[in-house]
Amino acid sequence: ALNFPKAKYSNYAELVRPLTKDLETDHEKVRALFRWITDNISYSYISRVCDPDKVVRTGKAICCGYATLLQRMCSSAGIECVVVSGYAKNCFKDLSDRFTEPGHAWNAVKLNGDWYLMDATWAAGSYDDKKRKYYKNFDEYYFFTPASAMIKDHYPRISSWQLLEKPITRSEFLKSPVYFEGYAQNQLTELQPSEGQLEIKLGEDLEFSFQANTEVYDATLYLDKEPVIYSDF
Repeated sequence: ALNFPKAKYSNYAELVRPLTKDLETDHEKVRALFRWITDNISYSYISRVCDPDKVVRTGKAICCGYATLLQRMCSSAGIECVVVSGYAKNCFKDLSDRFTEPGHAWNAVKLNGDWYLMDATWAAGSYDDKKRKYYKNFDEYYFFTPASAMIKDHYPRISSWQLLEKPITRSEFLKSPVYFEGYAQNQLTELQPSEGQLEIKLGEDLEFSFQANTEVYDATLYLDKEPVIYSDF
């Protein structure tokens, strides 16, 4: 997929067959389609494109464009895939968001009878709100993300798409912290307190704790956007 000819295509149907023709399994086909999208499509607030053919022609999209294009390409390859809409947390300002309307879209794909979650938008790169600039940087984490990890920053409008035995409530998601990629990369668990916003009285102590499968040397606490590094572990 990464070495596929960089040419102008008029629609997604032109891509699916040549991208998948030499691949034997549906898993390989999904991977090829996913990587073509994440390598060739850039996020754009300005274009706000969702139509899959227009996404292919312009090379730009917002989340619904990424998700719809992946769904259509998978369908053309004979693979069951759906667009999942819902809410997402990826920055501090989201802690105060009430998530009244779905603002994000990702995908679930069915392979060998099981469903898997993936987010082509977040896997493709990131957008810097301050600089208003998009940075292309593939993130493997959002391809076939375990359901228990996906729920930390993706909350589907239809709870069954959490793919969890015990789905969490919308209220629990609203109260949860913002988890950055280091949380998963360092295999952290048992974070306490488990709320995203905390209130204490002046003079009271505030204790944080977590479990880690790797050795932790220091942690950084930001107070009024100024970092304070703690190394007493």
